[in-house]
Amino acid sequence: LCEPALSISAIGSFYFLGTFIGSFFMNRLGDTHGRKPVFLFGLFLTVVTMFGLMYASSIQILYFMLTLGGISNCGSNYVGYVYAVEVVPIKNRNFAGLFVFLCFSLMKVSVCLFFW
Repeated sequence: LCEPALSISAIGSFYFLGTFIGSFFMNRLGDTHGRKPVFLFGLFLTVVTMFGLMYASSIQILYFMLTLGGISNCGSNYVGYVYAVEVVPIKNRNFAGLFVFLCFSLMKVSVCLFFW
């Protein structure tokens, strides 16, 4: 109610802007420096971002935290998925990839149903 409609609608756009930015360097860092350190950095950045989102006192801080959240999404989800599939034996990789996406989707649906 305190912010214009354009500012409210930009909230989702900043998250995807961060994902766009992060996709340029997080995935490449996973290739050059190893997937595990980039995955752990993405998880750490996700935790920092979530705390920052909880305590954001202005719309600009919220935008910044959402952009960081999008960047951390590349490290924790995209690099993490490849890392998880790589550590599984070759014969179980298809199942592992399916299981990761299935659990992630079920978690999203569960959260939506909980708050519905």
